[in-house]
Order: sequence, then C-alpha cells, then structure tokens
Amino acid sequence: MTLIEKLAQGQLICAHRGHRACFPENSLSAFADCAGRCDLVEFDVHFSADGVPVVFHDETPGRTTNILEIPGMAGRAGEPLSEFSLLELQQLDNSSWFYREDPFGQLRAGKTRLPADTRQSICTLDEVLGLLSGFGLGINIEVKSLHRDTDHSIATLVELIGAAGLHEDCVVSAFDHTILRSLKSADPAIAVAPLVDDWIPRNTTDYLRELGASGLHVEDRQATPELLRELTDAGYYLAVYTVNDAERKRELLDWGVGAVITDFL
Repeated sequence: MTLIEKLAQGQLICAHRGHRACFPENSLSAFADCAGRCDLVEFDVHFSADGVPVVFHDETPGRTTNILEIPGMAGRAGEPLSEFSLLELQQLDNSSWFYREDPFGQLRAGKTRLPADTRQSICTLDEVLGLLSGFGLGINIEVKSLHRDTDHSIATLVELIGAAGLHEDCVVSAFDHTILRSLKSADPAIAVAPLVDDWIPRNTTDYLRELGASGLHVEDRQATPELLRELTDAGYYLAVYTVNDAERKRELLDWGVGAVITDFL
C-alpha cells in the first residue's frame, strides 16, 4: 500500500521534524527515534548556496545552532541559509541548544536523556532519506525554499526521491505552491500536498485537482469535520499540524483525518 493510500484510509501519526519533543528537531537522532513510534516523518528542506538540499527548519541559523560561538561567523547568524555553503553549514552544531534549553521539558521529566556528546551537524536531504528509507516509514518532505537555480533544485529533489526508491512512500508539501507545481511538472509520479495556515483555497477540491495534489495540510484551527468530509468525498486526504494536545489528537483521529502531525510520539 502506498503512503497516499494509507493517508486516504486515515488515522496516521506523523512525527513533526522527527521526535522533536525528545530530540533536537531535524536531527538524525530525532529521526532515528521515530522507528516503531509513528507512521510517517515530516521534516524541512532548504538549499545551501552551492545548491545542496539540507534538512533545517528556519530561514536563518541563529536559533538552533552555535553560530554565535564560531569566530568569523557570529555576524552571520541572521543571514539566510541560502548564503551559506554546505561546508559552512556542516561546521555548525545544530543540536546542543536543545539539551541546554529543554524546550519541551522532556529532560526534566525524565522522558529523554542527555547524551555524552550533544553535538550534531546539519543533515543533508540525502543523509536523511538514506536513514528513513530503512525504517519502513512514510516521509513528508516540506520544501521551505529552493536554490536560485530553481530548475536544478527541482531536478535534485526528483533525483534524490527516485534514488531512495521513495515514490510510493513520500509526499512533498510546501507553503509556496509554485514549488509543488514545478515538482509535478518534472515528475508527475511524486505526490504533493499544499500547506496552508491562515486561509483555505476557494473551491478547495478544484484547487487541489488543478495543482495535481493528493491532499491538503492545514493548521489545527482550520480543521473541521466539514472540511474533512469535503476532501474525502472528492478523494483527497487531510493532514493537520501541529497537534500536541492529547485530547485534540484523539478527536482528530476519531474523525478519520489522514494524519495528525505532532511533536510528541
């Protein structure tokens, strides 16, 4: 059964940036802990200055790396990732901040442990696909931005998804729906789903059909039984982010949404 078929059946749990509550977001440790805990894994992709897709959420490295501690790089904390080469990005520690700040209180609660070495570098998309493809989990790649050479970026995404053998186990989402259009044009076999936060497309199912999408990813406040029914009646799935309240998670699963995207597994 393909990932899209599973999402159509509903009630899947999707790890948001990996097991983000207990491990540094978008890190190999956060992804490794997903095995056996969920149905699919969501993560974010930007492109480096030299055109390599890297797994990272923010537009800039300041929040989740040690860039302020690196001589010669501290002044660049507010620069977009697209201004850094892959070599520069891989010099950054993208993990230790989590163990200092314990943002979800899981260290204090004893739900996770402080590792001997808290340092991890920013992952490439290739590395993450290689890890996750061995777990039998579905994959949701959220593309945040492309390199200025957009054609090369799209070709790179198509190549990496194909090389990992993930056409049937992957969906690509994005807030920039032009990225999804380009991806479908380059490879119609890749499943895509638009992300929305403060709006729902007018004539929603017509919009999804024109986009070639398989489903719609909405912010929790937008999710209603009526929207779910409209989408499923037309053959689309609904995924809802980011749901960390256990009661709300159960409610959405009971409705039969395609997937609940959550920080807690």
